[in-house]
Formats: sequence, structure tokens, C-alpha cells
Amino acid sequence: MYNKENWDEHYRSGNAPWNSDKPTRGLIDLVDSGKIKPCKVLELGCGTGTNAIYLISRGFSVTAIDIAKTALIEAKEKARKTNVSIDLVNSDILYFYSKTKYGFILDIGCFHYIEPQDRSIYIKNLEHHLKSDGKYYLNCFPFAISSCSPYGFAKSQIENCFSNFKILEAIKSSPYNFDNYLDSYLLKKKTSS
Repeated sequence: MYNKENWDEHYRSGNAPWNSDKPTRGLIDLVDSGKIKPCKVLELGCGTGTNAIYLISRGFSVTAIDIAKTALIEAKEKARKTNVSIDLVNSDILYFYSKTKYGFILDIGCFHYIEPQDRSIYIKNLEHHLKSDGKYYLNCFPFAISSCSPYGFAKSQIENCFSNFKILEAIKSSPYNFDNYLDSYLLKKKTSS
């Protein structure tokens, strides 16, 4: 099980292979296609802030959360160097709470570390923070990866976990492309009829 010290150690030691200076390709595609338009964004597990800085440069307002204080120190420095303002929050994503509703919530690689008994907390928190017409972008390991943390998910498992959401788009990963080694899902809350 991962905890605050584990995540901080990854960043302190430089052993964070997911850490990149390039924004996630799928996120760029969503913004470039107009599927996601400038709005208030909540990024879950922002790491060193690369995706948050990209979104700000495209006109979004971003609150970025990470459990690793070391990552947030680096994110703050990156933001300073690029002259952008990010609302950085040091918090466990399971227990973050804000009265703000977000038009877009982004999770690039956190959900697959959430233990099964904590997933309902994550999803309830997500539902609380996402506007009724907002969109949620999830990148997670595919089903074949692991039966322990980090977990992998088949599309049917994502549909089951996020039963109050509709999958708008699902993009399968490619084991031969490091920039696309996670499955991607764009979801929206189901409307009540």
C-alpha cells in the first residue's frame, strides 16, 4: 500500500518514471479537439505540475492536488519559471474537500493505486467536486497489469466502478508506446431522467 512517505521518496530519489516535462498526449488531444474547453479544473495526483501548467497555458484555471510534498515543491518551481499561477494543494485525494465545483477533473494514474475498499470514497469525492455537466478524464492501467496495487482495469470494471457516469470515449493503451501505456476514459455524469 502506498502512503505519503512512499510517494515523497519516489520524487526525492528521482525514481518517478511517470514524471515528464511533456503533457499527456490524450489531454492535449482533448483540448485541441475542443472536447474540453477552458473551465475550472481539478487535477488529482498532479505530480510536478506538467499537465496543470499546460492547461493554464490554454486558458484553464487549475487546482492541482498531490500527496507528495516533494512533487509540489517542484511543481511550484516549474510554475514560477513558466510564469503561471497554480493552486497547489498537498492532500490525499481521498480526503480533499472543496466547495468549488469543477468543469473538468483529471486523473492521470492515481485511481489504479486506490485500494478496493477506498474506491467508493474516491468516487463519492469525484461526484461531489464535478459539476453536473462536467467531464472526468481517467488514465489507468489496463486489466492485464496487476491484481495488487497498482491495479489494472478492464472497460467493464470502469463502467461498474463509475456506474453514475457515462463513458464518452475509451482509448486502449499500447504496450509498445510509452506515451500511451495507460487506458484512457472520458466520462460524464449520467443525467437523471
